[in-house]
Amino acid sequence: MVMKAGELEAVARELDEGLHGAIVQKVWHPLPQELWLELRQPGRSILLCVSAARLAIAETRPESPKNASGLQQRLRKLLGGKRLLAVDAGTLYFPTARLTTDLKVLPPEAVAERPPASATHGFPLSRAVAPGGDDEEKKRLERHLKKLERTRAKVAEEAARGPLAEQHRKDGELLSQNLHAVKRGQKTVTLTEYGEHGATERTLALDPRRTPKEQVEWFFHQYKRLQRGVAIAQARVKKLDEEIAAAVAPAPRAPRAPPPPDAPSLPYREYLTAKGQRIWVGRGAAHNDTLTFKIAKPHHVWLHARGVTGAHVVVPLDKKQVLDQETLLDAAHLAFHHSDARGERSGEVSYTFVRYVRRAGAPGAVTFTRDKTFWLTVEPARLDRLSQGPTHLR
Repeated sequence: MVMKAGELEAVARELDEGLHGAIVQKVWHPLPQELWLELRQPGRSILLCVSAARLAIAETRPESPKNASGLQQRLRKLLGGKRLLAVDAGTLYFPTARLTTDLKVLPPEAVAERPPASATHGFPLSRAVAPGGDDEEKKRLERHLKKLERTRAKVAEEAARGPLAEQHRKDGELLSQNLHAVKRGQKTVTLTEYGEHGATERTLALDPRRTPKEQVEWFFHQYKRLQRGVAIAQARVKKLDEEIAAAVAPAPRAPRAPPPPDAPSLPYREYLTAKGQRIWVGRGAAHNDTLTFKIAKPHHVWLHARGVTGAHVVVPLDKKQVLDQETLLDAAHLAFHHSDARGERSGEVSYTFVRYVRRAGAPGAVTFTRDKTFWLTVEPARLDRLSQGPTHLR
């Protein structure tokens, strides 16, 4: 769909309002005259098509060729993790360069010429969705809602498997009390179970390939596996209910309560792990800078959610103290939770020693080396424990 000049300007204004501050996650160059950017804002990802003919939000992109083009490789290095500062009819402005709609890249010195960005955040981008405008956006939201409802139905089935897990536990206990009555190779066994209503006969299905002891262990393994799955599914159902409610009728933000007169003055929040290890989480950009470069020691461990804006997290270890796995996971969850990736189910977290972190311009902006990065799958139970546990805010 080729846009007229007036349409392109109108869409650019709306994109400027809706995408200001979005972070570039991925870059594709599937066609010679088109570039596609995946942009991330809190709670949503947006696919933007950039070309001389159109500038629009889309749901899907063309399939990319097997070998990445030179322009794609260059822009991935140049724009990856960078914020979109502004959009006008012919140019996208980033801290490192200007990208024109005819896919030309201008040097960073030209960024200062960018138009003033809109202060509106989270604009619905109604006219910028291509093609179809408001109707297409409405259909997209309807499809999104149906997908959420289908997902919730499946997850609710997992969350309702608590009775099955309990039955596996009872079967394991009953079989373990009657191992003498079972021989390997049996497919079923009938045993007497004593309960509050007296003795009852129970028939258990067995795997003839297992020994009686292995069958008992299998029952208990299934019990623990299902129990963990139920807890995860219940937390997921709660999250999906919130997403469905937001999709049906977005709730207005509650006014933030004023801080108490004796509000803490430290630039970080302090959390405690189950073993009592302290973890510090910066409160904002300037506070991140203070935490990392004025409070933390060179041998402390520093963490950050990779590719997104977020809090600096520091684990203040003693000299020669080794960072254990559970503390690392707790700190990584806090780094991910206090970032723009909050709400996502998984993502990358990087960590290194504070001595390898350097300032990079604005307060809170840093570069770091000798880091290790791993893929984190969020555990809701771990976050609940950290948020409900003792938090010192002196």
